[in-house]
Amino acid sequence: MKPPSIKIITPNGRFEENKPICTSFTNYHPETWQLTWNIEKMLLAMVSFMNDTEASTGVIRTSDSEKRRLAQRSLPWNLRNNKDFIKFFKPYSKQLGVNPDVFTDLLKIDELEMSLSLEAE
Repeated sequence: MKPPSIKIITPNGRFEENKPICTSFTNYHPETWQLTWNIEKMLLAMVSFMNDTEASTGVIRTSDSEKRRLAQRSLPWNLRNNKDFIKFFKPYSKQLGVNPDVFTDLLKIDELEMSLSLEAE
């Protein structure tokens, strides 16, 4: 088993989009990879890394307010740009509190984005 290559595709203010991230559990450091790394441990490490300010390959620095702005716009961004997101999350629209039409109707995405912008003000 080999360490994974991890890329974040959604603009987020912490990681460059579509650029591999350097951590101890990715293919940047195969010498530190251990079979004991599992999805849960990697996700916990990523959450920690997302909230850190340490510099690394694939990391960018932005303000907290910019990170919040990008987080708020992540759903509309993914609905417009990420077919896999739509495929995986459309069945969970109810749990996400999102109108299921937003997954197929561009006007609904625009409405969602507008409502998020108004909430931010």
